[in-house]
Amino acid sequence: MCIRDSIEPTDVAYIQITPGATGPMRGVALTHKNILSNVDVVGRALELGADDVGAAWLPLDNIMGLLGFVCLPCFWGIDTVLLDPRRFLDAPHEWLWAMSQHRATITAAPDFGYHYCVRRARETHLEHIDLSSLRVAMSGGERAQPEHMEEFILRFAPLGLSEDVFTPVYGLSEGTLGVSFSLPGVSPRVERIQRTPLMNDGVATPALERSEADYEALSVGPPLEGVEVRVLDPAGAELAERALGELAFRGPNAMAYDLPREELRDQSTTRRANGWVLTGDVGYLADGEIFVIERACDVIHLPGGRAFFPSEAEACVGAIDGVRAGAVAFFGAPRASGDGEDLIGAFEVQRGASEEEIARAIPALLRTSCGVAPERLVPVSPGSIPRTRDGKVRRRRARELYLQGRLELTKRSHKPNSLGRLARGASMAIRVLRARLNRDG
Repeated sequence: MCIRDSIEPTDVAYIQITPGATGPMRGVALTHKNILSNVDVVGRALELGADDVGAAWLPLDNIMGLLGFVCLPCFWGIDTVLLDPRRFLDAPHEWLWAMSQHRATITAAPDFGYHYCVRRARETHLEHIDLSSLRVAMSGGERAQPEHMEEFILRFAPLGLSEDVFTPVYGLSEGTLGVSFSLPGVSPRVERIQRTPLMNDGVATPALERSEADYEALSVGPPLEGVEVRVLDPAGAELAERALGELAFRGPNAMAYDLPREELRDQSTTRRANGWVLTGDVGYLADGEIFVIERACDVIHLPGGRAFFPSEAEACVGAIDGVRAGAVAFFGAPRASGDGEDLIGAFEVQRGASEEEIARAIPALLRTSCGVAPERLVPVSPGSIPRTRDGKVRRRRARELYLQGRLELTKRSHKPNSLGRLARGASMAIRVLRARLNRDG
């Protein structure tokens, strides 16, 4: 084994594996320069200081987990508390307890994590929790929903949570950690956009009057220092402000290369154009800020050429009682006529909830809030919607399962399996033994 005498900034530091939310997982090579420069500017954007304390439950094979709560704290010399992601899923209030007990000032999670915490944390779990120390709650990794941030603040404001705690951020593995951050301590900027021009023409026109049919677009802030962002059309030409297109960036945070690098170069999925990294995300620029709308591969093309963005519908359906938090997927299916795609919605149903009642409520809700109704709804049992390890819904995989006729087949019987019966039998035996010992003693 050859040990090098020195390490150059342009040497590869490690290989970041992408989450696999939109396709097969792959490796992204990040250099020491990528990492050091990005954690430096991210820390300055967050105004990190010696008194800051981080707390998170994110997996450490996730960029927000590893870079955001290992590399960033090491670089800036701040303490960090890490929870096992499984503990968060089993008991989300433990995240809040960790922030309270350790006086955390910084945390982060995907949008579903905040929504999940609101839905699953019980009032009896919240006694003596104090969130007044928290000044930054980053929301990234998937499109943040303004209503989920509002719900989180309303639910936990009695615990001392600041109303300006949320900081929507945008990043991706190919950009090391961060591409843009909104300003900490300032309420996130939300624009109400006219739905028809957005869906039909790809133009983000501000709504003059408030309407339930408006589309809410959330700013993820300006590009980080040293990072440039453009919006491009399919031909690679730069688009004007407020025109919807693919986001592209360049800067010291841009990855070295994809893996496999040599033998499978033609299978590398990250695209570049004249020094710009194409993100695969659809969005627009306004007043120097970035608005991310959806992953390009997840946009559903309805009949008549209308574009539909599934994350909005998923948030609406996910708020219905009886639907499991973060377990909704909307995707398109080919139409026999060849004119666009049918809108299909799949959702996990909580045990004891009525599939029929939920399915009856969804079409009217989506017509009012999103301007469309699904062609078909597919209720499935808990655990059926495919997700990444950090909880993001894999829409493309859900679509594949649906087209193969296998999504419904993932529904499981509520009867206990053999392992469950064994565990219950052992538990019963222990209770009987204890009762006998107490009686004989």
